[in-house]
Amino acid sequence: VVPVLRAIRRAFPLLPLSIDTTKARVAAAAIEAGANMVNDVSGATADSNMLATVAAAQVPTYNDVVADVIAELTSSLDAAMAAGIPTWHVVADPGIGFAKGLAENVTLLRHVSKLKAAWAPCTLCGKPNPADRGNATAGTCAAAVAGGADVVRVHDVAVCVDVCKVSDAIWRTGV
Repeated sequence: VVPVLRAIRRAFPLLPLSIDTTKARVAAAAIEAGANMVNDVSGATADSNMLATVAAAQVPTYNDVVADVIAELTSSLDAAMAAGIPTWHVVADPGIGFAKGLAENVTLLRHVSKLKAAWAPCTLCGKPNPADRGNATAGTCAAAVAGGADVVRVHDVAVCVDVCKVSDAIWRTGV
């Protein structure tokens, strides 16, 4: 995996790269090769050195990306409410495409209903570079609406409006 990470990092210096591993030595090597984050599906329980490795590297780790995002969004909602902002004035954005790898983004999309249960309304976005979003964002929008998202954040509005209307008709309102 290290040669692949190095090649990707050279070709795309700003691209967020995540390593999915439960082994601290793999995480350390991946970080050295250019990974920005560690996704440990064991919750750092499979390798007793994982937390120290991630802490030393100062990279984010997702033990359970859905629970982590819900916790972050809930904390933000609590802060907004404490500042006097009503909950109905806040839209949650789990940050699809930001500080997460493909696996984490797909996991979030598969669990939009959990995000929606914790937060309503919920917005989702596709890739971070608007020029590259097109079809990927359309697919993201379809999955988001099927999962219960009320708002999607996009740049190609014309395409995504149609995708959302069709998805809404299929999954929510019917024809």
